[in-house]
Amino acid sequence: MPIIGSFGAGSKGGYGRGGKGPTEVHYLVIAGGGGGGGRHSAEAAAGGAGGGYRTSWPAGTALELEAGTYPVVIGGGGSGGNGPSRTNGTNGGVSSFGGIESAGGGAGGTAPRNTGNPGGSGGGGPLDFSSGGTGNVPPTSPAQGFDGKGPNWSSPGYPPVGGAAGGAGGAGGAGTLGIPSPGAGGPGASSDITGSSVARAGGASGAPGAGSNDGAGGAGQAGFSNTGGGGGNRPTAGGTQNGVSGGSGVVYLRVPGSAAPAITVSPGTNTKTPIAPGDFLLTFTVSGDVTIA
Repeated sequence: MPIIGSFGAGSKGGYGRGGKGPTEVHYLVIAGGGGGGGRHSAEAAAGGAGGGYRTSWPAGTALELEAGTYPVVIGGGGSGGNGPSRTNGTNGGVSSFGGIESAGGGAGGTAPRNTGNPGGSGGGGPLDFSSGGTGNVPPTSPAQGFDGKGPNWSSPGYPPVGGAAGGAGGAGGAGTLGIPSPGAGGPGASSDITGSSVARAGGASGAPGAGSNDGAGGAGQAGFSNTGGGGGNRPTAGGTQNGVSGGSGVVYLRVPGSAAPAITVSPGTNTKTPIAPGDFLLTFTVSGDVTIA
């Protein structure tokens, strides 16, 4: 199943040679989001990060694939942090296709002092001089995600607030103590590879922020499935609690209509559907295979 090259895209509707040699495949590969931070006692929690986000559409570099079967891996969402043991959760799982890998989003730090995990985007830091995790780990160009942030200690005070996680479109915001103002989750990145523009792989806000953001969960809410959104924070009331999980990843592949009859996807949960202006969209919500005859 050789991948014989890659090359820049032309116009949105004019790429691909179908049955005349290798098939050109544009991709959007999003990893699983990181789990949200847990909370010990009445301390604040931090948000989980958006999954790594890598794409060739519309003006990037398409893959050039020969006949064969190519595995598609969908990363799961990471688990939330453990409040009673004061340990972070896990990063989201890696998503991949055709040699393109997106790293899972970093888990949010668990109060009181755990730094957010590094990952495709970096998890947020809760409080007590913790910091957010580094994004774009391992590094890609363009960046697959951005850093998380911890609290802003230039304005000390109480009640505590958590820093926010990074997303595919920008860094998380620092929480401001004493006001209090939780950090805003880093935005996701937008793509119209599916035919309409949608933002995905957002980072979750710091506690006690309640808003969701481009697939990320709000307070006590898991990241949304097949968006790569980070797991939400935990509110400051209610004692020790575990964090919540990130959202699973997704892979979208766009191929020319002339090549579509020779392409199948498996298992049946994944789909091949026509989309304007004459292309086909392959949607993978679970791990499977693309076969080019």
